Amino acid sequence: TRLASYREARVQQRQERMVRCMVAIIPHPNKIGKVLFDCFVYNTTMNAPQTAQRTSVGVFIRNAQGFWLLGHATGQRHWDIFKGMPDPNEIPEQTALRELREETGLTISQSLLFDTGIHAYRPDKKLHIFTAHVDVDCSTLKCTSFFEHPKTHQTIPEMDAFAWYSPEQAKDKAVPRLWSILSMLAAQPAPSPSF
Repeated sequence: TRLASYREARVQQRQERMVRCMVAIIPHPNKIGKVLFDCFVYNTTMNAPQTAQRTSVGVFIRNAQGFWLLGHATGQRHWDIFKGMPDPNEIPEQTALRELREETGLTISQSLLFDTGIHAYRPDKKLHIFTAHVDVDCSTLKCTSFFEHPKTHQTIPEMDAFAWYSPEQAKDKAVPRLWSILSMLAAQPAPSPSF
């Protein structure tokens, strides 16, 4: 059938492209890594099943001095902003405020939120980030959201420490892809508040 012929033609095109890539390796042995990487990326994107992207919603808190409030993810090396998946029928602002309250104990008005939009994060996840300018004493913060540790089966808080970091200090604390998004947001003027 026409569909079967089309699929066969696509498979042949992919195979021909791989042959061209492999031939390119022979005269340029010093470029082997890049050529193989290009072929791998091409085949991965052409053949891999498409996974649905989830959108996590969170709040990026900054103070007047430009420091960032981060929470330490329990049992992990990295520090994070306060974010999570929306509950059914929640609008993004409600999710952001709930995640902030659950992970820090901090309750703020929705009028303090600035919507920065949705940002690419991982192949399977996007981040919808709100920013807020708030000054708070980290010693007053406490996570009330718990999960069961997969190995010990103990119930532990999602966040076990809180701290203010300068953007440069945060570079060593947050995962690089998150730090890139936050540093870009910190450099922009604040958008209009979300109501």
